[in-house]
Amino acid sequence: MSVRFRIPPHVASEMLGEETVLLDTTSGDFFALNVTGTRAWQLLRDGADLPTIAARLRLEFEVPEAEVTADLDALFAELGRRGLLEREE
Repeated sequence: MSVRFRIPPHVASEMLGEETVLLDTTSGDFFALNVTGTRAWQLLRDGADLPTIAARLRLEFEVPEAEVTADLDALFAELGRRGLLEREE
């Protein structure tokens, strides 16, 4: 079964150059994504599951699988802790 995440309705995002700023509209907290985080966010927003996001990032950024997986796990965990992302059950 694929791991899927969803963006809660209280989260807004805005691209600024090659980066993205996330805003929790309930708390007013901001979180900035770098270029690879921005690409992961775009794929997530478009409905991709975690394995698909990882595969695309490996190809687009030419990064080893273990590195992509670890980085995505850390990013999605941090976004979850901040209430900016929810894991679908």
